[in-house]
Amino acid sequence: RYSAKGNWVAACLQSMLQSNASAARVLSSVCSAGDGNKEGMLCSGCTDVTGFGLLGHLLEMIQCSEDDTSRLEADSKSGLSSKCSVELILNDIPLLPGAAECVKNGILSSLQPQNIRCARAIGNATAGNGHATYPLLFDPQTSGGLLAAVAPSVADECITALKAAGYLSASVIGRVVAREDDEFAPVVTLVV
Repeated sequence: RYSAKGNWVAACLQSMLQSNASAARVLSSVCSAGDGNKEGMLCSGCTDVTGFGLLGHLLEMIQCSEDDTSRLEADSKSGLSSKCSVELILNDIPLLPGAAECVKNGILSSLQPQNIRCARAIGNATAGNGHATYPLLFDPQTSGGLLAAVAPSVADECITALKAAGYLSASVIGRVVAREDDEFAPVVTLVV
């Protein structure tokens, strides 16, 4: 209690006040190329990061892509596809000021322990041990940003457009890869 610095709280409040609506419009605009079929699909999924944390919402996107194999086939143009895995780059995940310090001091959300169950989907979870970002993968958000699966061919354009629209923390945080044909293959691999 009373451990957060004023500038940390101000940055957190500013982040929560920034609507995702403009970001969604930017993604829609950049990714609207193509004819809407799987060959032209440049954004195959998008969600706001809220109570399940970044990892929980990423897993939901992967599950939805597997449940909808009639629409999403393994295809280099569309983001998530059936039987996919995600390489999540811990150093590229933007953090709010003070977030790493709070974790280091044992200050975590009361809901974070519930979200840790998602760690079982990470093939190399021990690689995250000691990394400041790892515990924050499970941090529930009140008003987090958007997580979108976009084709590599438009990723840089999306980031540039998002930053121009005021989303200065917009980042590519991973990549979608084909999952091994093994029911026990990891769904997420951490890159540290």
